[in-house]
Amino acid sequence: MFKPTPLLVTIDTECDKTRTWHTSNPMTFHGVTIGIPVILNPLFKEFGIRPTYLISNEVMDDSACLNVLDALSDVELGTHLHGEYVPPANIDGGIEGTITSEMQWEYGYLLEKQKLVTLTEKFRSVFGRKPRSFRAGRFGAGPQTGRALLELEYDIDSSVTPHISWESRFGTTNPDFRSCPEFPYHIADDGNLFTQGTSRLLELPVTIVKLPEAPGQPQWFRPWISGPDALAAIVEHVVQSNQNASIPRPLVMMFHNMEVFPGASPYPQTIADVDSYIGSLQQTFKFASQFNILPLTMSEYFDYQGIPGK
Repeated sequence: MFKPTPLLVTIDTECDKTRTWHTSNPMTFHGVTIGIPVILNPLFKEFGIRPTYLISNEVMDDSACLNVLDALSDVELGTHLHGEYVPPANIDGGIEGTITSEMQWEYGYLLEKQKLVTLTEKFRSVFGRKPRSFRAGRFGAGPQTGRALLELEYDIDSSVTPHISWESRFGTTNPDFRSCPEFPYHIADDGNLFTQGTSRLLELPVTIVKLPEAPGQPQWFRPWISGPDALAAIVEHVVQSNQNASIPRPLVMMFHNMEVFPGASPYPQTIADVDSYIGSLQQTFKFASQFNILPLTMSEYFDYQGIPGK
């Protein structure tokens, strides 16, 4: 019997946005207060999915959002940093109508660490426990991000997007993840996320693959960016690659919570768009359920005995 393929659904959890990724003005949280309990939670329960919600600072400032998140079961809550919204050196005044263009790597180690400390301590204060899982906003991690996460006792990060390079607000290609593995790996002992090593921190890359039928174009395991046929092809590709593997690679899906509420992101704008989006998720989870799939949260995956280095 082949070992099961871990399936992780990771959700960047933020306030509502506009078509241009600006924060809603006035600021709203329909993607949390409606999107999670009314749309996502029943879907996940239907298919046994154990999601990880990676929570941005402004969500932890909203009492209605906290009520929703506190009421969830069979989920994990982690942290998600958009540095403009986290002291020190954050946006002055309200964040309504603003856009997050900064990346963590820009700050230098001390400022990046201070922002992560602020975010981590806020999580502790509102949820009564330390977070174990993290993702950088805009995937903007830098070489020293892992060092800070290690010092703050995180177990697992999911900021790496294999095959993908990003352009900063300065027009530079940074971060560049094209040389990073598709597979999970423990990062370097000095905390460099881009280098494999033997540290405690596990890097869990988002599943982005080059399929044999489309070798030139990386395919994201991400609804809206990839259609249901592509998502199914990714599932089949990863599951088949695990048939002779002693350590099965996971399927790591990502999306934003507000993508399931019409007009709260640049993606689904109408109820019909959302219905199609949810239909794509249902189709993907139903297809995956035909295989030997093991739904896990991020920290459950870290604890899972099949991961590299365990």
